[in-house]
Amino acid sequence: MSTVAWDGKNISADKQVTAGTLKFSVGTKLRLISDGRVCGGTGTYTDLDLFVEWVEHGKAFEPDDDFEALVVSKDGAHLYDVRLRPIPVQAPFAIGSGSDFAIGAMAAGASASKAVGIATQYNPNTGFGVDSIRI
Repeated sequence: MSTVAWDGKNISADKQVTAGTLKFSVGTKLRLISDGRVCGGTGTYTDLDLFVEWVEHGKAFEPDDDFEALVVSKDGAHLYDVRLRPIPVQAPFAIGSGSDFAIGAMAAGASASKAVGIATQYNPNTGFGVDSIRI
């Protein structure tokens, strides 16, 4: 899956994709939306690009069952699940298979980037480095 974390200032995500028993690195799991928001996604990697197309252009999008997106801006953050309805969330917040580790790390004072890094140590579906964007 993935780990995406938001500490109120930064959104961070790991770079690992898991396909069956194969793990490999991809580019970033963070996307800039044309209105200035930033999103990170978990679940099927290609669903993230389809989600951005849905947000920006209203293109049809039916995400896989494990899809989640965290969309952040200077005004706050929203979680989108497979129903594609925005749910307001407060920092610290994280999604994905390593989210419990990341939230615990941020609750103890870690930045979003450090929290995702900690999740890579304990979650087998999180890894291959961390990307971060300051909001």
